[in-house]
Amino acid sequence: MKKMFTFIALMLCAFTSYAQDEEQKTVNITANFTYCWNSAAESVASSEDGSLTYSSAAWGGLAAWVQGTDYGDLSIYSKIVFEFSEPTTVNTQILVQLADESNVSAWGNVGITELACEFGENDMSAVNQIALQTSDAVTLNVKRVYLVVRSGDEPGPVDPTVDQTKDLMPDFKGVWNEAETVTDKEDGTKEYVAAEWGGMNAWYGTADWSEWDALVVEFAEATPCATKLAILPGELAANAEAGVTSIKLEFGDTDVSAVEQAALQTADACTLNITKIYLIKYGKPAETLSFDAERSLLRFYASAGENEEMVQTDYAVTFAEMSLEPTKIENPVDALVFRDFTTIVTGGEAALVELQGWCYPADREKTDDDMMRFPLTQNSDGTWIYDFTNMDVIPMLQSDSHHEWVLEFCVNGNDDNGNTFTLNNGGENYKILFSDNLASSVKKGDVNEDGKVDISDIVAVINQIAGTNKFPNADVNEDDKVDISDIVAIINIIAGM
Repeated sequence: MKKMFTFIALMLCAFTSYAQDEEQKTVNITANFTYCWNSAAESVASSEDGSLTYSSAAWGGLAAWVQGTDYGDLSIYSKIVFEFSEPTTVNTQILVQLADESNVSAWGNVGITELACEFGENDMSAVNQIALQTSDAVTLNVKRVYLVVRSGDEPGPVDPTVDQTKDLMPDFKGVWNEAETVTDKEDGTKEYVAAEWGGMNAWYGTADWSEWDALVVEFAEATPCATKLAILPGELAANAEAGVTSIKLEFGDTDVSAVEQAALQTADACTLNITKIYLIKYGKPAETLSFDAERSLLRFYASAGENEEMVQTDYAVTFAEMSLEPTKIENPVDALVFRDFTTIVTGGEAALVELQGWCYPADREKTDDDMMRFPLTQNSDGTWIYDFTNMDVIPMLQSDSHHEWVLEFCVNGNDDNGNTFTLNNGGENYKILFSDNLASSVKKGDVNEDGKVDISDIVAVINQIAGTNKFPNADVNEDDKVDISDIVAIINIIAGM
């Protein structure tokens, strides 16, 4: 019984540990801590393993400026955690400075190896910077700093075909002219009382907007005067005449990887009611991948006869040519040998490409058993290819009853999202029709192969039914058996029916 309780306890511990691992999804932001508040007395150095060595001053700070970055909004995270390589020898503090100049903090006593700052119910949607402080000068090795995603708030996958936006309204709170004011209203909008060529601005220090396409300001009503939206440093700006309800600053090819500040200006003193300020990244049209039928090429050859008598015919047909009508090989065929298949994908990058082929007698429908798959590989020039290495088809298909054959093909591929695209001639697939040499040289019903169909062929079938002889062409009606119906078929041929 004691062992059973021990086993149950271990199972509960394991389950608890697993549940915690599942619950805590983390994001490492160690690399964001790049500067110190007391630059004269402090320093920070990064190691190859990603850890930081922080030489601190009393109540200085190892800091990360996050306003204007992906971590300026921490609302989906429950806490931030600092891990230390060794127990601390001084008191420590985490300080999260919000955009409204309030702070969220956590205190750590001497001897800890980890310090967490819980965000709780605080509004973490607009954060300026995060810092680690010490009560005395010391050298700390910060193993890592990470954010913990709130349970159930994990960000879902981003649809690249849809416009993405980032709210910057909280950032625009400063003014360039003392005569100006910015007022936050209860409905979430801002009232900007502007002076001529003053400016309502947002200060970022250094913000990387490279992944965004434009900065947009929207107004509650048409503007009473001309406006200007600018990014500093540099000369990137957008101007709009009076009477607009929005102004957009397109980034184009301009380097916006180190934005210090952005500002909205007016040509005259006026009052603007602002409903939105945001960055936008335009959605890209979904890639539509396809195969180029003109450059989907199948190379093979057909041969008939042996040794000096052998005649070989080379074929190179594109799927575009085969889409008009099936390719026919009307010469006698003893062997059909494939060399290679190449194709081109247009519209983007494919993840998986394969040629599918069916080979079956012309007098029946294809089945799944007739299908073969040939996975293609991509060359450095972008073409997809399958090398058949002289795959000999006909010897595998020799049949006493079937001499007319169909080869049928299509190409399938997948895009990066797993969506399938196909080249299949509008659903009909691409076909090659061919006959082997036996069908071309022997007349139907000529069982004994004497060049004519007469009573002697009926006798030959009777002899095979009796088991006294065997003829490869005795199955005249091609039903895969030799019986009285083949005698009837010969009589019909003789009678000209």
